[in-house]
Amino acid sequence: MKPVASFFKPGVFLNDFHRLGWIGVLHTLGLLLLIPVQILMIMGESYVDPLRFKNIFYYNNQEFQSFLVVIMPIILGMCMLRYLQVKNSVDMIHSLPIKRSALLGTHTLAALLLLFLPVLIVFGTTLLMQTVLNLGSYYTIVDLLKWAGFTMLIETTIYLVSIFIGMAVGMTIVQGAVTLIFLFLPAGLLVLFAENLKLLLYGFDYNWSGVIFTKISPVLRVLEGFDAARHSWVAKLGMTAGEIIAYIALCLILYLLSGYLYGRRKLEAASQSIAFPYLRPVFKYGVTFCTMLVGGLYFAGQHSYAWLFFGYLIGSLFGYFIAEMIIKKSVRVLNSSKGYVLFCLVILILFLGIKFDILGYERRMPELSEVKSIYFADNFYSLQDQRLTKQETYVQPDNIANIYAFHKALIQDKNENGILGKGESRKNVVFVYQLQNGKKLTRGYSFLQGKYADYFKPIEESEEYKKARYDVLNINFMDVEKITISPEMNSSKQAIVLKPEEIKEAIEMLKKDIHAQTYEQMHNGIKPWASINFLIAEDKLGKYFKNNGETHERSLSASWEKSYRNFALWLQKKGYLKEARILPAEVSYISVEEYTNQQEFKEKVFGTDTGRDKSKKRLYLTEKTQLEYCLNNYQYIDLEKKGVYYLRFYNNNKEFIGDGMFDQKNAPEFITDFFFK
Repeated sequence: MKPVASFFKPGVFLNDFHRLGWIGVLHTLGLLLLIPVQILMIMGESYVDPLRFKNIFYYNNQEFQSFLVVIMPIILGMCMLRYLQVKNSVDMIHSLPIKRSALLGTHTLAALLLLFLPVLIVFGTTLLMQTVLNLGSYYTIVDLLKWAGFTMLIETTIYLVSIFIGMAVGMTIVQGAVTLIFLFLPAGLLVLFAENLKLLLYGFDYNWSGVIFTKISPVLRVLEGFDAARHSWVAKLGMTAGEIIAYIALCLILYLLSGYLYGRRKLEAASQSIAFPYLRPVFKYGVTFCTMLVGGLYFAGQHSYAWLFFGYLIGSLFGYFIAEMIIKKSVRVLNSSKGYVLFCLVILILFLGIKFDILGYERRMPELSEVKSIYFADNFYSLQDQRLTKQETYVQPDNIANIYAFHKALIQDKNENGILGKGESRKNVVFVYQLQNGKKLTRGYSFLQGKYADYFKPIEESEEYKKARYDVLNINFMDVEKITISPEMNSSKQAIVLKPEEIKEAIEMLKKDIHAQTYEQMHNGIKPWASINFLIAEDKLGKYFKNNGETHERSLSASWEKSYRNFALWLQKKGYLKEARILPAEVSYISVEEYTNQQEFKEKVFGTDTGRDKSKKRLYLTEKTQLEYCLNNYQYIDLEKKGVYYLRFYNNNKEFIGDGMFDQKNAPEFITDFFFK
């Protein structure tokens, strides 16, 4: 067994402290300002929110603290290896009778002490404040221990990444820049690659899982935070035992790789951009590939394959020659184009493989008999939000068959829908097949919405679809304490139902109306009469919300759609109708304007039109029958419509209370006749 002296040199250790102690001092001062001082500032406020103390120790909304924890280890790594990047110092240090393994070991111990001491000082200070100021109800020693553990582990990881990069490069500025890139690289490359595949591969989509995504980068891990108190859609963000072990293993690997590179690094590599010749192609083509993907994403916004590939070309050219300039430390790199031509040939072969779908990805579907269930929605939100007790997953054979048929139609219509296509009424959809053998198949598409109504109609009119969409269908009336009905365009009144028997009847009427609602009624764009809130009893929350102790939700909601006739008759019978919806008697008049120009319509809706508004032709509606018709049928504002009639509603005090529209197809004659004159 080798003696400790062969790995640790006290003289080097003390020298490191002498020349780099200022980093530890700055680190300590920064943490003191961001934690103990911040606690004192919060205590001095008139209202003290206990959650704000927790946020400090779990990096929730702590941008300055996160920045400090990330940047200090990088700076320390750059300064620690500065002697390796300068010709005179590298020759002098390595002329001493000290092995490189001893230098690396001693530097690492010194660095860890410089990183850990500030954390321990702040830990002690904050613990003392908790005792002296009686703050035990706001944060505990467990919170402090977790904070110290998180911080030291993340800082150690980032420092060792900086050291690993420093061994591979020959310039301090390059070390800092490449370290930052390397820290973001796993997550960034994953996003770039996946987003470009969505452009090139028809049907490709990815269910981004926030937990996995943030865990692959220590920087994102700190920025995201370690606690679920922020009510994130990710249910648990705390660092698990497996994650801690993974970070410790990563630190050991980085240290060993750094030692391996240090042992083989030549002294003349100082001041060279990349210290090892065999790493230069990796750097060059890695940069080229990443900038190519960025360029493609930038120009993909033009919705054209020509612009997409132009972006790939410009991005790859920029990345390749910038990398060459960095490696050669010269702008004379035009004679290095052979490597770029080779890169283009490889990428061209890759693109041709994707274009002709040689793996059959775009055409692949499971056998219908193999499908156990299908998650079918316009995004992955329900799969990601662990608070939801229901998800848009279908198991009924009829729905599975209809969804399967729709998916098959999308595959056949690849050329019509287009991967980069744009349109006024495009919609997204994702399919996640759960197969009988336990495997999953995921696909996602953007399609022209109007063509596929025949596929959607039987799905959306099914009970299974409606149960996934409408909370009220899953409510037991005995779990509801109160129903509150808040009408559109009148915030001064509400209908409140408190009697248990009436709560039961109201929910039954709503369920009856929802079951009877047709596909056409769901998509007519007509605004509802009111929003409905169901207050759930405290002891029944677990039936409707997962992890409710963290989310603090107590109510479910619904809309009183104008097609809900049974509910409307019940409200009238029970005397709630007057308070539950706006009545024609509460509207003084409606101002109607015609817009055929989308930009002009947007300016009007957002209140940015100026002179042109004064000369606009207007219709003023005051007859009660016309007011009632408009109230019953006016639609949500759709800024993508090319021809609309814009309605503004005013109460009896001549105050604006709301707006809406009719499109050309649904406008009543008393409006169209006026503007056709």
